[in-house]
Amino acid sequence: MNNASCIAIALAALVVDGFCAPLPRDFSILGDRKSRRVDDVVTVMVGESNTARNTAQTRTASQSSGEVGVAAGTGMLGFVPGAGFRSGLESDFQGQGNTAREGSMQAVVSARIVEVLANGTLRIEGAKQVVVNEETEIITVAGLLRPEDISADNTVPSGRLADAKISYSGQGTTTNAEKPGYLARFLDWIF
Repeated sequence: MNNASCIAIALAALVVDGFCAPLPRDFSILGDRKSRRVDDVVTVMVGESNTARNTAQTRTASQSSGEVGVAAGTGMLGFVPGAGFRSGLESDFQGQGNTAREGSMQAVVSARIVEVLANGTLRIEGAKQVVVNEETEIITVAGLLRPEDISADNTVPSGRLADAKISYSGQGTTTNAEKPGYLARFLDWIF
């Protein structure tokens, strides 16, 4: 048997085997392995940058004055002396306030699909914990994801998550050193 006939027989066997065994639903000849089922893992590329600014300015001024007078009595009421009263009120207020806030975060977190909703939307949750020199850093990600937003390499940018909840927190010596002491917290609470 020559090489061409061996190849033809092998291809025919693959085709026959393909018709006998159904292909998985997520089969792709190009090797696309996107996550679509519960417990599948998708990688979230966290790239958040937020800036907010708010400025308010208020100025109010008011002025009022009044005068009341009673004339002296005449005739039988001659004993009533004349009287008068004068008052004035003036008010001025100026207020100004500025608020500015900026924040950014870059991270890569793998999240697990915890639910597939009826419309095909995926609910994901994931956490990453890193310990460096007794400092624990925790990044959590949760939200809703459309399967079509998952790229071919099974990643998704955090901006594509609906109802996204992304948090970054730390625990350890440095984190505790940044907090005010108990006395300072008590005095802040009182005043």
